[in-house]
Amino acid sequence: MTQAILQFGYPLVFIGVMLQGELPVLLGGFLIHQGYFDWVPLIFWASLATALGDQLYFSLARWQGRRWLARFFASSKKLCQAEEVIQRHGALIVLLMRFLYGLRPFLPGVLGLSRVGFWQFTLLNSVGACLWAGLFAAIGYVVGDGASLVAANLRALERGILFGTISLSLILALVRWCRPWSQAGKGPAGGKPKDAHR
Repeated sequence: MTQAILQFGYPLVFIGVMLQGELPVLLGGFLIHQGYFDWVPLIFWASLATALGDQLYFSLARWQGRRWLARFFASSKKLCQAEEVIQRHGALIVLLMRFLYGLRPFLPGVLGLSRVGFWQFTLLNSVGACLWAGLFAAIGYVVGDGASLVAANLRALERGILFGTISLSLILALVRWCRPWSQAGKGPAGGKPKDAHR
């Protein structure tokens, strides 16, 4: 299992990011904490995957035009609104588009119709991809650290519960063993003697 992770882990992260997004990067961060992955290769492969996907979408929209892109929107009004936002904040949108959930799948295509240049998009897209990959890898690492801490605490808690259960069982057994002896030593204190004959 360890050998398979080391041999195929990074290509699987690349494919997973292309198909899904954040989850493979989170898992990669967790595997960094476990000692299977390294920071630089994980961030490289994850950022390469997301940057290539958005670069392809940007290029297709620029090549095919507005009519092709409009098929991905429920109404042309939403497309116009997205274009207006990008016209006002083009460069910033390229950097932050991966964190704008809900709009994120459409933004590279809409940017392809904007005045953002190809090389400008490529540079900002690459920087944004590295920031995105680094952030989610760090989150996965922190989750791994927290999981290890919780597991250690659970082991300590289990030992405490086991010790407490054994101690309580011994105490109850001792009480039950001592009770008949204490009752046998007690006479009918203050009681009247019973007559043998009436």
